[in-house]
Amino acid sequence: MNAAEVCNTNCNKVKVSNSGDSNSISEADVDVVQSPNDKRKYKVVVLDNGLRVLLISDLNSDPESSSECEKPCQDEQKNEDISESETDETADDVSDMEQDAIPSDGGKQECVEDGEKLAAAALCVGVGSFSDPPDIPGLAHFLEHMVFMGSEKYPDENAFDSFVRKHGGNNNACTDCERTTFCFDIERKHLKDALDIFAQFFISPLLKENSVDREINAVDSEFDMSKTSNSVIKQQLFGSLGKKGIPMGKFMWGNIESLKETPSTKGIDLYENLQIFHRHYYSAHFMTLCVQAKAPLDLMQSWVTEIFSDIPNNKTTQPSFYHVSDSFNTPDFTKLYQVVPVKNTNQLSFTWHMPCLRHLYRCKPLHYVGWLCGHEGSGSILSYLKKKSWALTVVAGNAESGWEHNSTGALFEVNITLTDEGLRNYEEVIKVVFEYLTLLREVGASEQIYNQIKLVEDNDFRWKEKVDPWDYAEHLAEAMQLYEPVDYLRGSTVLYDWTDECKFSIESVIHKLLPSNCNIMVLSPSFEAQADREEYWYKTKYLVKEVPQSLRDPTAFRPRRQLHLPPPNDFIASDFSLKDPNTLYTKEPKLILNTSRSKLWYKQDRKFKVPKVCVYFHILSPVVSTSAKSQALLDLFLDILSHNLVEVAYNAYVAQLEYEFKATNEGIIIKLRGFSHKLHKLMEIIMDRIDEFDVSDQDFHTLNEQLKKNYYNSFIKPEKLARDVRLMLLENKSWTKVHKRAFLANLRKVDLMNFVSEFKRMSHIEGYVHGNYTVEEALNMELCVRNRLRNDALPQAMLPVERVTQLPVDDSVVRVKSFHEGDTNSTVMNYFQVGPADISKFVTLELLNAIMEEPCFDILRTKEQLGYSVFSDMKNTSGIIGLTVTVSTQASKFSVKLVDEKIEEFLLEMADRLDDMAAKEFNTHRDSLIAVKRCDDSSLQEAADRLFTEIRDKTYLFDRLDKEVEELEKLDLEEVVSLFHSTLGTTEGNLRKKLSVQVVGFGEKETGVPVKAETFSAFSQSTPVDLSLCQGLATDCTVKSSPSSESSNSSDTPVTAPLATTAPLAATEDTELYDFTHLEIDPAVEGCRSFLTVDDLHKFKCGLSLHPVSKIL
Repeated sequence: MNAAEVCNTNCNKVKVSNSGDSNSISEADVDVVQSPNDKRKYKVVVLDNGLRVLLISDLNSDPESSSECEKPCQDEQKNEDISESETDETADDVSDMEQDAIPSDGGKQECVEDGEKLAAAALCVGVGSFSDPPDIPGLAHFLEHMVFMGSEKYPDENAFDSFVRKHGGNNNACTDCERTTFCFDIERKHLKDALDIFAQFFISPLLKENSVDREINAVDSEFDMSKTSNSVIKQQLFGSLGKKGIPMGKFMWGNIESLKETPSTKGIDLYENLQIFHRHYYSAHFMTLCVQAKAPLDLMQSWVTEIFSDIPNNKTTQPSFYHVSDSFNTPDFTKLYQVVPVKNTNQLSFTWHMPCLRHLYRCKPLHYVGWLCGHEGSGSILSYLKKKSWALTVVAGNAESGWEHNSTGALFEVNITLTDEGLRNYEEVIKVVFEYLTLLREVGASEQIYNQIKLVEDNDFRWKEKVDPWDYAEHLAEAMQLYEPVDYLRGSTVLYDWTDECKFSIESVIHKLLPSNCNIMVLSPSFEAQADREEYWYKTKYLVKEVPQSLRDPTAFRPRRQLHLPPPNDFIASDFSLKDPNTLYTKEPKLILNTSRSKLWYKQDRKFKVPKVCVYFHILSPVVSTSAKSQALLDLFLDILSHNLVEVAYNAYVAQLEYEFKATNEGIIIKLRGFSHKLHKLMEIIMDRIDEFDVSDQDFHTLNEQLKKNYYNSFIKPEKLARDVRLMLLENKSWTKVHKRAFLANLRKVDLMNFVSEFKRMSHIEGYVHGNYTVEEALNMELCVRNRLRNDALPQAMLPVERVTQLPVDDSVVRVKSFHEGDTNSTVMNYFQVGPADISKFVTLELLNAIMEEPCFDILRTKEQLGYSVFSDMKNTSGIIGLTVTVSTQASKFSVKLVDEKIEEFLLEMADRLDDMAAKEFNTHRDSLIAVKRCDDSSLQEAADRLFTEIRDKTYLFDRLDKEVEELEKLDLEEVVSLFHSTLGTTEGNLRKKLSVQVVGFGEKETGVPVKAETFSAFSQSTPVDLSLCQGLATDCTVKSSPSSESSNSSDTPVTAPLATTAPLAATEDTELYDFTHLEIDPAVEGCRSFLTVDDLHKFKCGLSLHPVSKIL
């Protein structure tokens, strides 16, 4: 019996009830297929008003365990995890880790067996931006914003957000082409009340007319933030290439022009149209609802019947666009477009449009073809292009929903990240792709390939673990719009058995992928000078060319011999047995190896009972933290290592054995996870590549240039630059990507090879193995790492230690001009330093942040309308805690100075709220945080990640959340108020240490910052400086707040600068720095220069300069 057959024999019967009576007899039984590893109970209900509901009871779903029960801690709503590990939104961004952030739930802990779980709900309306009126683009998105602005029963426009946040949850919504989804999570005991408030948004929303202008501003800010996304601008341009009036050609975001200015000019009443749109489309029979809670199914059914049955059903036909055919059958579509992207990247994109194929989800022909075109192993498109140094990545396929797959049709895309050499030869790259498609047409659909894909998907479904309740509810509410009830849980991944219909469907798709009906876009900044056209909404510049006839004839492309189908995959697991319990089992990780070269922690899983394992190795070395140059070398090393592994390790990835590398200020983290059967083979391949590390001259040059682009693509984002600057000023081993990028120009291959050699030799290993492994298998993993590194035994004193600058008791500012010319987006990140993170102070600040989150958003975003992204957040910077208030705004609307003032006004109001807070309200916040800390880990990986964080940070407090709960239970309101007044308050005599990092966009609200930079060079050459002398190995010294700030009460207060050295700055022929002209001190600050150079920043970093941080008068 194969895995698919096992799934079908273990499915639950889900009752489908067509009555509003919760005790009604169901009219049909549906075999909803769920994973045998999923012990939750499901029930489908159809209310009298037509609302389809999926109920999920998580009441007794945990695998049986003895006394082990572990909890949650990541808040997926946050941008940063407990160590502020950040991964950028796109593949060409740089992923880096910093020891800096804490989610509001503060981490995870071991707990009582009957652990808490957050409840979650999601409601999906089967209507989206495709239904926007032609004269009001963005109306569906705007309505999504307006719906949450109060209801007749609960008129306070902030009632829902306040209630949910007060009880440990969050809420959000999103608008897609044909769906709009609203989600929230909350403590289980408050779910019913939250559902009642939530349902009223769809029963009787106020849609307040006096909120219209404010929410238009919010939509406009969201639109401005989207301008930095290559995928967004490309999508808008692509939509303009189709027939006039097609749904995919609409402007779906909305902005002030489309929602206010143009309707006003045309005499269109926006508010009236908003109400009409809501009445017509927000109908119960268009909606699907998913609710998950630790509660009985019958109880949840009674709730949703009582609460949601009053959503009106207008009996209209749900909008569908299947009648829209051949949307892109136009002469413009099949031309070649040279496009100027937002980011510094070279990309080649192929797109085919075909009829909607959603009815074929059981065999997924687009997935099959995408799997082959996007393969990275031997014989693939990428394998060939990499050998020619023409490409770095290939991504192919279809997302199965949204923009890429909707009722108007389906897109099949092949997106290739080109090197500079690949850009020069992009016509040859086009030929390679068309030759591979010729190969697929010649061999036809392969049953062997299909069954290999199916086997991997079946294994994944068979052993599927829980995910965050919010994510699960949102996914299923949307899946209910697409699939039959039997496939609600697996419709997005299921592959049914191979049939003639599968073969026919796949081959039909392959034969549609011809050169003659393909759209080709080439994206590169190098096209800017020649671009003679501009897309209307995003002002994207582009050039249109005819595709050479030689690239249109399908018979001209004979597959070259290097292209072939992938061989069988020997990484696919076949042994899913669970290891016998061993005598070393402990509730917490156990240290099973401790030598001068390595340490290894181990924990066998007895809770989740899946044949999987998570493996972590933190390789620490003093050579990575000596300078910005050494950190750039580390990033380059990991990029090249990943590049070298792609082809040999891709089969492991396909078999769902995952690996990940992260650079830290202390070294690198190697993380592996997946089925335990063959994970050791993947580790051996990785360590062999590290042991035998080498790189060709061509690859060195290519990947060095790509890293420059990645750095640039990161620091053009204001929020990321603000974060970089803040951490550089605080941490002795942190440098901005601007600084790291400066060193790449003169790096040589020999520099890298010497660095890697020293890194391996001068390293210390600390590992953790968690899951379905024996002690012997865990020790073998460590031996594999140690034998390949051949590291020396390092004395404790040589291991890297992170140190943090103590800010002065004062208000300090550093102002930075945006690197993105013409971008109006600005960021103000106000950081308030508290001190060392003992448990008591940690939970006090964490609770303070939990109390501040909702009013921060309500006041600065909803009421003041300063920007779309507004939040407070707790930070743990290498053991020193603090709190930030961050506002992303636009220089066309507000100056950073005004935003900073508004944040100060918010803090004054927050002080009054805390002073007036009743004990009952405080207890609600405290109890909510306690409940969140008692929530269960949802998966093996979540539990392992939580425990490894303690090992990585060298805190080893594996029962952290137990201790935090103990402290929270003793905490009173006076302690929280006292902490606020001393660290964030503005009253005289406080100990506030504020650092305001401000990244200034281009706009009329910023004096001296032009809307368009006329003479602007981000990297004009300056005096070279050897930063390797500033190694942070000398004695401490102090830096004072600017002595010119005479009004400062603490101008003589020392700032601890443990990284300082008195070594002179000297130039060498191997280093080159650039003028960092974007750093600007507030001109009002007396005695401070207007601009800072790289030299200034490095002198400050070394304790030799006072310029970057100065008091605001």
